Formats: sequence, C-alpha cells, structure tokens
Amino acid sequence: MEDREFSYKDVFVYLTFTLFNLLTHESYLNLLLSLPQIICVLVLIFKGKYRKAFFYHLLFTITCLAVPFSYADKSGDVNFIGLFNYSKLKLFGPIGVYHVILTLLVFLNITKRKVFNEFRLLHKFLVFLFLFGVLFGLLGIAFSDYYLKHFITYTIYVLVIIIHVILFRILHTKDFARNTFRMVVSVLISSPIASMILYFSGIFVMYGNSEIPIINEAGYYSIFLILAFFQFKRFILPVISSLFMFFLTLKGATGGKGIILVGIAFVIFVAFLFFKTQFYKFRVKLLQLFFGLSIVVLLIMNLSFTIENKLFLHKLNSVFRIFSVFKGINYLHLIPESPRIRIVSMINIFYDNIKNPLALLFGKGFGSYFTDHMQLLRTMNLDSAFQENEILSGKYPRPHDTVVAVPLSNGVIGLIYLFYVSYKYLGNIRVNLLSCSVIPWLLLTFFYNSQFAIVGLIMLYASFYKFKN
Repeated sequence: MEDREFSYKDVFVYLTFTLFNLLTHESYLNLLLSLPQIICVLVLIFKGKYRKAFFYHLLFTITCLAVPFSYADKSGDVNFIGLFNYSKLKLFGPIGVYHVILTLLVFLNITKRKVFNEFRLLHKFLVFLFLFGVLFGLLGIAFSDYYLKHFITYTIYVLVIIIHVILFRILHTKDFARNTFRMVVSVLISSPIASMILYFSGIFVMYGNSEIPIINEAGYYSIFLILAFFQFKRFILPVISSLFMFFLTLKGATGGKGIILVGIAFVIFVAFLFFKTQFYKFRVKLLQLFFGLSIVVLLIMNLSFTIENKLFLHKLNSVFRIFSVFKGINYLHLIPESPRIRIVSMINIFYDNIKNPLALLFGKGFGSYFTDHMQLLRTMNLDSAFQENEILSGKYPRPHDTVVAVPLSNGVIGLIYLFYVSYKYLGNIRVNLLSCSVIPWLLLTFFYNSQFAIVGLIMLYASFYKFKN
C-alpha cells in the first residue's frame, strides 16, 4: 500500500473547518462547530478511545484562530465579546473547555509507559523552564511586585505544552504517528487556501490603513511546504499552498516574522536544490535549469510589486534595517520602532541581570519584568508592545520574541538550552520538512501563543515519522 503524505479528502474537510472558524471568529455562530467538536472528543474519552480523542483534539485545535481580530487592527477590545472556537471557549478566567479535555486525557493515561523517547529531550527542557520559572516567579510575587497575570499566562503556556508532550510520549504508535503526519500536512495545505478564499471574497482585517488577509496560526508554518518538492511524491498541492502563503505574506498577513520565515524557507530550498539532489533527481535537475531564469523574471516583476505591496515592502525594509544594531547603540534610531523595541528590551534585560548572577544564569521567573535603564523606550510609542499600566509604571513584562522573553524568565542557561534543543531537532530536516517547525516556534516565538506552539509541537512529533514512497 502506498504511503501517501496527505489525503485530498482530508484537505477538503480541514479546509471546511478552517473556513468556518475564520468566518465565525469572535461570533457566537462559532459554537455551531465547536460544541459538536467538544462533544465528539468527550464521547471518545468516555469510551476509552484516548488515542483517537487526542488526535481529534489536535485537529480541532490547529484549525482554529486563537487571536482576536482586534489584536491585528489595534482597535482594542471595545467591541470584543469573546472567542468561541474549540481551543478558546472559556469556562472561567483563563481556563477553558480545552484545558479540561487536556487534563482528562493526561489524568486517564498518566500511569502508562512513555514509549516515544524522541521527545525526552524536549520534555526535560520544558520541565526545566517550568520549575525555575514557577519557583522564581512565586518568590517574586510574594516578596516583590511581579505581575500575577503574566505569571499565570507563562505557567499555563509551558504546562499545556508539557501535557501535550506527555500525551505524545504515552499514546505514540506507528499508526498514530502516520495519521498525525497526514493530518498536520493536510491542515498546513488547507490554511493558506482558506485565507485566499476569504481575501478574494473581500473578507479581511484592517492593519492601519491596509487590508490584510486573515490567517490562523497553522498558516505561518505553511511556507515550509515548498520543501515538499524534494520530499513528497504528491508535491504539487503542497507547493501551491506554500506559494499562496508567500502571496499572503506579500499582502501583510504575517508581519516581520512571516517575512523572516519566507527568507529562511527560500534559503533551505536553494540549499536542497543544489546540495540535496538525492531527492527525486529528475525534478531537481529540471528545476535547476529554470532557476536562474526565474530569478531574472522575479527581478523584472519587482517594480510592480513595489507599487502594489507597500505594507510588505515596509516590513521587508524593517527586517533589513535590524542589522543596523551591529553598528552600535548610536545607530539604533535607524531601526524601525517595532524591532527597535525588541532590541532595546534585550539590552535592558541583560543590563538588569548582569548585576545579579543568579538572574543572569536562571532568569527572574514567570511574571517578572525589566526596566528601561538605557532610557531609550521612553522615546518610543509602546502602545502596541505593552499595556498602559505597564508603561506608566516603567516595569515592562512579557517582551516579544524568544531571544528576549527566555532570558528574562529563564536566563542565559534557559536560552542556551533552547538553542541546543532546537539544534538537535533541526537535524531531521534532511528527511522530513516538518522539522522546520523548530524555527518559527522555538527559535522565534517561544512564550508567545500556546496555540502557535501546539502547531509547532505537532509538526515536530510528525517529523519523526519516516514515510515511504
């Protein structure tokens, strides 16, 4: 029997789920899909079909959108009534039906043997972050003025990932890995297609004065499907979907990080094209003949892109101007404000921690903050980065991006540990493109969004499945 990477039927079904979730986002109508999904998973749990329940739990999670539209358009939460999809339907406070299902699954399976040893390294890393983050965070709440809200957010983020890792290690079988691989590839294919359908139907969100496409968390990872050209027997639809994601990035759907991911995917693609020709040699040789010509055509088309994609070009310019940081602190003003806030935050965090060797090594824990020692943040508009009370107090918690957030909470050791884990798992990219999930999740956005993390985690698990063509 042929081991196929995805099913066209699955792509259609998951496309339907994603479209409905995007169309009914922030609407009570979303309950028409999420309630049957919740009932489906609960019934499977009570029947003792834990592996199947976990599979559908993962599927229903990554076909949702976890961030309110108001987050994209910066309009605040004035008209925000809530999220009602499978992953965000709340019971009380930050706890939702999602967390209850996850707790049930792990409680009913916790005594079983952990058979998936490939996640042992990741498991240890997450436990390290959790123990030191919670310990120092509790001390900070008790004896200092740490932010309880952010302590809870970080704690839930890491705990949710740990529980998923435990369930993957317990429920792993070869068939489950194969089904998960096919599922996540099908979702990655369907996400950009859903966003394209909505965009060309005139459904979008506003970012300033620009109309940007709606994209869910899974869509960010879809750009790496371009590598299916080398690794999949059925490569046409995945490659088309990745090109759709490139178009959506041009239209501003993913911001600066999306542009960085496009650049990384392109570099990996070129490396495979010229150094990994053992994958489908005829395809590779054929593409090499047209590669140079394609570059010329794209350069000629660049002028029209300049006219029609001003938001993309602004973000692209922001990415390139980040390198001004290597000229010295006096050149920081050349960097656009959004990345400059992240760079200044990093400088302040290390300035704070260098006076405290324990904090420098292990961080300050969950809920901690940094201050503006360099007096550079006060010259910038921080409304999109921090809340009003945080800006007024001068105590800035929860910075963006891995290289800023991890040193604050878990120190230099936490960051080095993360780089080591990423390096070990990225090695699998030679045989399975899903290993690329390490880049957007661990290396760029750790601590950002638990649903974004779950997509990356599912891909990482599926990257260990060796399909045969």
